Amino acid sequence: MKKHLSKLALFFVLTSTLLACEKDHNNETFTYYRLRINHYKQAVNNKFVYVTQEKETIGGNTWENKDFYIDDFVYEPGYIYDIDVMNLYQRDAALSSGLKLRKIVSKTKVADNTSFEVNLRANGTNLFTGNIGVGDYVILNKIKFDCGTLCTEFAQLVASTNQNIIGEFVRNTDGSYVLKSLKVK
Repeated sequence: MKKHLSKLALFFVLTSTLLACEKDHNNETFTYYRLRINHYKQAVNNKFVYVTQEKETIGGNTWENKDFYIDDFVYEPGYIYDIDVMNLYQRDAALSSGLKLRKIVSKTKVADNTSFEVNLRANGTNLFTGNIGVGDYVILNKIKFDCGTLCTEFAQLVASTNQNIIGEFVRNTDGSYVLKSLKVK
């Protein structure tokens, strides 16, 4: 019985591996896998990166910040994507993109009032520009945000601490962000 289970486990592993690989038109073998991309990007190291889940972590509570480009993928904020990608690093480790879109499995719009957190200061570096106290802020020179009723608190926090500052936001209808709360880490 034990021998039969070992053979069955080996068969399952080999079948799974073969199903995760396909040959392209040059008869090269590539690994495909599922990737979930969240409805917003995170500000990290002076650029926006994807917030993702991969393979077995999809559907869980853990998300990772990933800095990569996905060939043939056009990201639209406000949607959660499940996509199948091809790992291009197998062909050439020097490629800058690393991933190529195979297909969009699903594209789901999030509710307009869905909140999310974005770094505003990390490792002592402000990831926003604007006039402190006035309220015309922009994250990484790309996304405007309205500090609303938190402008004074935000200005005081920026002036009083060198710690990381994280804003909780909701997306405005024009694509800008509205600040809902602040935290320091």
